[in-house]
Amino acid sequence: MAAKNIFGEPQNKNLSFSDVKINKSAGEVIKANSTRFAVPWTTAGGSIGVFDIGKPGKISAPRLVKAHKQPVSCLDWNPFNDNVLASASRDPEIKLWRLPEVPLPADVTDAALTLPGHAKRVTSLTFHPQANNILLSTGGDNAAKLWDIGKGEVAVDFTAHPDAVNSGCFGINAQILTSCKDGRFRLFDVRAPTTEIASQMPHESVAKGFSGVWLGQSTNFATVGWSKGSDRQVAIWDSRKATKPCTVQTIDVSSSALSPVYDADLCVLYLVERGTKTFMYEVVKSDPWITAVGKFEAKSTQSGATMLPKRVCNVMNCEVSRWLYATSNDGVDVVSFFMPRKDKTIFQEDLFPPAECGEPAVSASEYLSGKAIVPMTKSLRPAGVKSVYELSEEDGGRSRARDQMRHLGNAPEAASDGSSAAGGKTQIFSEGNLMLAVEGFLWNSWQEAYLSIQGRTLYVFQNKDAAVPLVSIPLDVKTDTGLARPVDDEPTQLEVAVCQNGKLVGRRVFKANNSADRNSWILSINQAQEQALIAPRASEAQSSSSTSTSSSDRVTDDDSSASSNVNYHLNGYLLKYTEGYFWNSWQRQFFSVDGGVLKMQASDSATEVTESILLDKVTSIYEASNIENANFCFKIATPTRTWTLQAPDDETMQKWISTLEAVSRSLKAAKADDGDEDAADIDDDNTSSNVVEGYLSVKTGLWSMWSRQWVTGVKTEVLTFKNATSSEPTRRIPLNQVKTIDISDKDVELAFMIRMIDGTTHHFTAQVRSERDEWLSALQEMRTNMQGTVDMLDALTIDLTQLSTVQLKAIEDALKNVIDPNKVKAGGQPLLLRINAGKRFVRATCVALNLSSLNLDSILILDLGAQLIQWNGTKASRMQKAKAMDVTTRIRQKERGGNCVLHVIEQGSPEEDPSKSNPAKLFWQHVNGGKFVSQEQMNAAVLSDIEKDDIVKLYRVSDKKVSLIHQGKPPSKDRLNSKLTYVVESGPMVMVWNGKSSTKEAKKLALHTAQVLQANILKSGSSFSMVLRLMENGETTLWKECFRDYPGELPISMQRQSLVSNISGRKDQKPIDIARMHSEERPAAARTFSTAGGRVQVWRVDDYHKTPLPEALYGHFWSNQSFLIRFTYKEGNSDRVILYFWQGRGSSINEKGASAYLTKELGDENKEVESKHVRVPQGFEPTDFLAVFGNKFIVHLGPYKEKWNTVDALFGVRGSTELDSYPHEVPIKSSSLHSHHAFVLYSTKGKSFVWIGKQANDAESSRARELGASWSATTITEGNETDEFFATLGGKQGYTPNASARYQPKLFTFSGVSGTVECNQEFEVCQDALNARCVHVLDMGPSTVYVWFGASSGVQDKKIALQAAVDYVLQSKLGHNKDSTKLVVTKAGCESELFKSAFRSFITTSTNPVWEQPLSEVQKEYLRDVYSYAELISDDLPAQVDRTKLEIYLTKEEFEKLFHMTKEAYDALPHWKQLNTKKAIGLY
Repeated sequence: MAAKNIFGEPQNKNLSFSDVKINKSAGEVIKANSTRFAVPWTTAGGSIGVFDIGKPGKISAPRLVKAHKQPVSCLDWNPFNDNVLASASRDPEIKLWRLPEVPLPADVTDAALTLPGHAKRVTSLTFHPQANNILLSTGGDNAAKLWDIGKGEVAVDFTAHPDAVNSGCFGINAQILTSCKDGRFRLFDVRAPTTEIASQMPHESVAKGFSGVWLGQSTNFATVGWSKGSDRQVAIWDSRKATKPCTVQTIDVSSSALSPVYDADLCVLYLVERGTKTFMYEVVKSDPWITAVGKFEAKSTQSGATMLPKRVCNVMNCEVSRWLYATSNDGVDVVSFFMPRKDKTIFQEDLFPPAECGEPAVSASEYLSGKAIVPMTKSLRPAGVKSVYELSEEDGGRSRARDQMRHLGNAPEAASDGSSAAGGKTQIFSEGNLMLAVEGFLWNSWQEAYLSIQGRTLYVFQNKDAAVPLVSIPLDVKTDTGLARPVDDEPTQLEVAVCQNGKLVGRRVFKANNSADRNSWILSINQAQEQALIAPRASEAQSSSSTSTSSSDRVTDDDSSASSNVNYHLNGYLLKYTEGYFWNSWQRQFFSVDGGVLKMQASDSATEVTESILLDKVTSIYEASNIENANFCFKIATPTRTWTLQAPDDETMQKWISTLEAVSRSLKAAKADDGDEDAADIDDDNTSSNVVEGYLSVKTGLWSMWSRQWVTGVKTEVLTFKNATSSEPTRRIPLNQVKTIDISDKDVELAFMIRMIDGTTHHFTAQVRSERDEWLSALQEMRTNMQGTVDMLDALTIDLTQLSTVQLKAIEDALKNVIDPNKVKAGGQPLLLRINAGKRFVRATCVALNLSSLNLDSILILDLGAQLIQWNGTKASRMQKAKAMDVTTRIRQKERGGNCVLHVIEQGSPEEDPSKSNPAKLFWQHVNGGKFVSQEQMNAAVLSDIEKDDIVKLYRVSDKKVSLIHQGKPPSKDRLNSKLTYVVESGPMVMVWNGKSSTKEAKKLALHTAQVLQANILKSGSSFSMVLRLMENGETTLWKECFRDYPGELPISMQRQSLVSNISGRKDQKPIDIARMHSEERPAAARTFSTAGGRVQVWRVDDYHKTPLPEALYGHFWSNQSFLIRFTYKEGNSDRVILYFWQGRGSSINEKGASAYLTKELGDENKEVESKHVRVPQGFEPTDFLAVFGNKFIVHLGPYKEKWNTVDALFGVRGSTELDSYPHEVPIKSSSLHSHHAFVLYSTKGKSFVWIGKQANDAESSRARELGASWSATTITEGNETDEFFATLGGKQGYTPNASARYQPKLFTFSGVSGTVECNQEFEVCQDALNARCVHVLDMGPSTVYVWFGASSGVQDKKIALQAAVDYVLQSKLGHNKDSTKLVVTKAGCESELFKSAFRSFITTSTNPVWEQPLSEVQKEYLRDVYSYAELISDDLPAQVDRTKLEIYLTKEEFEKLFHMTKEAYDALPHWKQLNTKKAIGLY
């Protein structure tokens, strides 16, 4: 979901609890499920109070659970049984309680189950949210325990904690996250509990501790703690790369602890403090990771809070979460959080996906065995209500596909390459080769084609490398049958329907190799069509090893689980360079990134896509800085063509480049993951920003003539063009086919040549030698650093034909120093490791087991299986020692299961003498035949040069290809693919890794590659080289040392879900104070500073950025825009800064949010000067703000327009003072005129006018004349208008002079949000003061009083407001009279021109007819409280009837006749029985 705007709102006070004697010193002070909540009670010992959420009020002498002898420290409810509660204390026993009745009829003392096991205080208890009978406990005894409560025993014991464990939580599948008192988090797998997967200190302040929470069904988790400076922080971590956080954000400075709670449905992280604040953050799975979306501040201090299951929320009111807050004054309050949506009549399914239904997904044994978990979910959609996904986007609906981005679902089997289905079995294809029928003049022919299903489109290409499709066939088209069908009497042919705007416009015919492939393609296309129309439900989106999805689908999955800055729906206008027959030109087109496709259209409203580029086929994207007479240009290169595009500014250009590059990189990585070795291999350290280009002389043609051409070298190839803007390359030189790049032997000063493997040579000449040298250097570096495309067979002199005749055992026998991990573990093969301080990294490598490997600045680790002996050289650094500790710990715990002893020997210490230490004796025996070498002797000895190069080479091996895919610092382990085999070369080490799905041929070629690499190492003069063979999931520490992010094997599930009822009630209604409505006056506006000598700067918010406003437009604002204003003034001798962010009425929610964020950024630019931030909604401008601009403040309609004076406009001027009588644009029509105010009509063609209404005041008249003078306007008064004046307004229709006396309108708001309907006056009578959830009374003077019904206003609010309006007229002393004053009811979207005239500027897009009714008639209907059964079941049910409680409107006699019971007996029924009873008679 996009960025959110969430707000919290306390529910009615009569839903709260009082006199709840909570023990606030407990670790957890409140826990709740859907029906009950429990709190530790403040009595002697450890008692627990348990109460029904639906029965609020004062708690008096409750019955308690007498749980423990010591105070209760923590508790938790079973998520699958509302009657089961777990508790723990300082005893330190854990007890489980079965509580069938609440309130408790008597004190409970007998526990259903007691779990002894902890030696010290239990610090936290957590039930698994999806696994049955699994309970996690942590304690002060340095332990975390996983209990199987079905068996009543400890299932898993996590003992690798050096200090007390403060808390724990469940991760995805079998992961556990713990928080330890030593300030570190630890990750565990329940199947290997003695070994931590990762351990890290998430925050600097150890003493204050931290809390952690897993982020739903993702691989990420969050921690909350403090910095050294007491800054509260939140950090996001990727469990697969937990060495450093993805991001750390500072919240504020405070000592109060924050408790994290995660809502996986909305991806919202709540941080609740022991204080008054609750922070809300939206969590995403790429940069920026988290974004603040709201903050709730309670009126009273809270000591704890608990979130109720999602299934209790009022989904139709967009209540996204409901909480119980334990307050410091012994209360428990109900707080709801909402996400505003306009239409409350449809189910907002994007906010409420299927939620956890309270049923376990796996059993305890299945969970402990590591079975992947798919949460059990249930739709929250009420019966008979339309989903937002069932409406068109024009009608306010949403695209499910765009929200979920999962276009291809589960498939029986997968063949992403389109190969034949074995044995005629139907498969699912996402791409592959077919023949395309091409219509000719006389006959049809067949053309080779490559098909690719990408999300909602089937693309047909000329070949696999082509990036621009020949045909694009939409899949999201509703048809009676599938788009694809077989061709009659042709067993291998199929035809696919092509539709535009829902209409069939043609068919494309294809031919497969056989009937099985034909059937597979028909199934694949039709299934893709189905998934394009209806996105898969979460419960169906299970991955399987045989499922094939399109590349665009993979991009979405990668983006949701990996660190990526990809914006998959970027769009906007760019200029495209187009080559014409006579001349070339720049054409403005609308570009959009949709999944993995860049689409081009004539405009943003056009439906036809003129051109598409599949981004996984793009070879390079780079900035083009040498285009003549054009700035901000960039190029997109494919194997067949290059596009030159121009952005409006540098920021936009960089955004497009980074986005396209990231999408392309993700798509290619996804293909490589599926074993597509032709897909470019992606490396984070090698991006396409490394580009060299310019004009060179190039030898071309049969006669080897020289011509000046534009040459581009980028990443994988060298391209030549006629000029810098040409789109078709004249030559393409792939760097993976280059043999050498050298200085030309014919012109050593200026020329160079590129020799290809096939024997051809390309010649280039520069103008100066320095330019030639730059080209040589750049191309050599590109060739060296090019990833995934360098075939090493020739370089390694490997002959595949000869290799096919060699037996595998012969290769194995030829290898030297082959390391067998099992022999090393058993002690039969001693191994010597050295910790080297390389140029950039500290790593462990394997070295020769002799004296030559020792050096004063190294650390040696002798691995003897059951013993590890670590020898520290005197000059070894602290970083080396830390690395040595890490390596030995991993070997001992992960490889030896803790069955290994470590001995540390410091050089120069007595323990180094073999006569005094047995470990020293063993060390010198293996290293130097038992002879001890002292430090002095070692200093005098001549030792071999220590290899400190930290370069790692990674080779990828398939059946017939060896590719060097990485050379440099340690790569990511994500480069490994289970379908392939890899060889690592690092110093003297050569290691072979066999993927679990790799072929025998690949394993054989990999082993032979290792043989060749080892021979080359030994030939180079090295005296030692070793070979290590590994299988996937059997990686050793040595192997992992060659990668930068090896956290261990983790099971991953991409699903996530979570869960929602209503708690309602009202206070006693107090009478509305009518006298206050008449007497209350607007507070005097006070100036707080002087604007004299002040400096003002203005920016407009433009696409999340601030753009300076031209000074000539200072004071001009637009209603569809937001603006930032910085005003600097003097206070004494000091500068003071006030930052305003003005938000136009039509400004988008995102833009308003950006204005607040940019204001904060603006204030942070100069922290030396204190700044005050003030939000200014349109129509609510304070006096200070208006004084900044003086008589220059003016508000225009619509979006920002720098040349606003190019169209006619009408400005109204209304107010009571010179400052607030500012011009505001109104619709240019006669009906906008009002006798009480002044107007200025600006005309671009004819005469401009100042129009003064008969009852306009002096301030309005003066301001209007002042504005009109700047346009040389003619002043006219009401009644003296000319024909030219009304002609400019489009005629006189709609204008009605107002003869009533001038009267300042008064607006009142009636709202029942607090539980009782209250009335408050709105002193700013502007359109934004009207609230759709409220009822308003508008006093327009003695002539008319309106009652305005908001679209979502409540029945009680309407009743109270109707009667208040009547009383207001009756008690008036301002000229109102019950006989002459019209009391009128209107509703939102149906207002008359008279009603609108009371507001400064009333803009509406509604086309509804005016709706006005006499108040007396409306009130009569609303006072009615009895309806017949026939009326209640009719379709035309009155709006004021509560549809959820239809039974209350029946008479006593009709109720008993229908229900066969009295109302009292019905009220005593449980809620579910009441519902079933109502359903049976149709009152539901």
